Amino acid sequence: MADRMAAAGTQVEAHFFGGEIHAFRPDARNREWQLTVDFFSRHLAPRLIGMRPALENDKPYLVWLEEACMREYAVALWGEWPPELGVRTTVAGCRIIMVDGKTAGCVTTEALVDHLWLDELFIAPTFQRLGVGSHILKQVVSEAKRVSLPLRLSVLTTNPAIAFYLRHGLRVRERTAERIYLTSELPVRRPTSR
Repeated sequence: MADRMAAAGTQVEAHFFGGEIHAFRPDARNREWQLTVDFFSRHLAPRLIGMRPALENDKPYLVWLEEACMREYAVALWGEWPPELGVRTTVAGCRIIMVDGKTAGCVTTEALVDHLWLDELFIAPTFQRLGVGSHILKQVVSEAKRVSLPLRLSVLTTNPAIAFYLRHGLRVRERTAERIYLTSELPVRRPTSR
C-alpha cells in the first residue's frame, strides 16, 4: 500500500504513537489518498470537545437537530412527526456541544430533588459515531456524581440509542409502550430471608 500511496504524492515522514508512519502530500485526483486522509482525520485526529450554554438564537438549530436525530424513531412509534416537536420554547438547561469549534449537538439536563434528568442528548448526524456522545455522556454522569444524584433519562422504544446507554453502564428502570426509562443507580439489593 505504501508503494501505491508513494506514487500519489511526495512522501513526508511522521511519527505516530512511537511508531513510524508515512504521510504523503495529497493528490486531489487520487481517490485512495482521499479515503485514507478522511479515515485518519475522522477516526484518529484529536478532537476538542466542549460545551457552551445555549442561547435564544440557537432555537432554530435545536429544532432542526431534534428532528434530524429523532424523526425516524418518532415516525416508527407514532406514525408521524408530532408537530409540537417543531417548536422550541426554552433553552433552559441546554448546552450546545462544540467539536473543534463546530456546532455538533446539544445536551439538556435538569437537576431535580432526587436525580439529574437528562432530557436530551442529540449529536448532529455528521458528528455521530466519533465518540462525541460517549464523551458528553461521561461528563453528564460525572456531573450527577458530583452532586450525589443518580442520572435518569428516557429513550423511545424504537430508538437504538438504548444500546448506547446500556453500554455506558445505565440500567433499565422501567418500560412503557413508548419509552424505556434508564438510570445510573445501582439496583437495590434486598436481604434474603432464610
